[in-house]
Parts: sequence; C-alpha cells; structure tokens
Amino acid sequence: MPFSKFEHARYNKMLNTFIEELRPPANIRHELDIEGELTNQTIEIRESIARWDRPTEKQYRSVAKITYVRTQQCWRLYWMRASGKWEKYDAFYHLEQALEAVRKDQYGCFWG
Repeated sequence: MPFSKFEHARYNKMLNTFIEELRPPANIRHELDIEGELTNQTIEIRESIARWDRPTEKQYRSVAKITYVRTQQCWRLYWMRASGKWEKYDAFYHLEQALEAVRKDQYGCFWG
C-alpha cells in the first residue's frame, strides 16, 4: 500500500533536508551533485557527475536505496555493489536512522 499524502510529504521533507546537508557548494554542482527521489515506498539516493568528455551530460551513480516494508514496519537500507546489484545493509525502524547510516557510512559502502 502506498504512503498517505501526509506520510509522503513528511518523508519527502526528510529526504530533501538530508540531500541539502550533503550537497557540495553551489559553484561545483554542475560537476558533482547529490539527488534523491521518493517513489512509492522507496527512496533512492544518487550522485550526478558531469561526463569528462561531454561536461554538459550527466552520469548517475546509485548510492543508497531505502525501502519501507509495511508488513515488518521497518526501513530496509541497501547499498550498490560494484557488480551493479543492491546488497542489504541493515533494517531500521525510523527513516532518520537509515539516513544517518548513509551519512556516517561506517563501512565505506555508500560514498566509497
């Protein structure tokens, strides 16, 4: 079941606040930036990087995926392996905890 309008707005606000705190300075955002998107019950965080050979085009690298599992009432956090497959990182009861795990990146899974 999708989020209610209230839940969607609340989680989108949390995501936007998180992204704004991590974004690089405005003068280099055309080269490197961080984006996030809430679709259905999944949040995806990714880097957008200007291509070296065509700086006007962007490449995207997925950093983290956070999915709400309603039956278990938890947020599952995943990281992208070099193989291009999502690997489960951990489960959290609150979205704030999952976002904080991405920010801290204790094991170097998200930001390298």
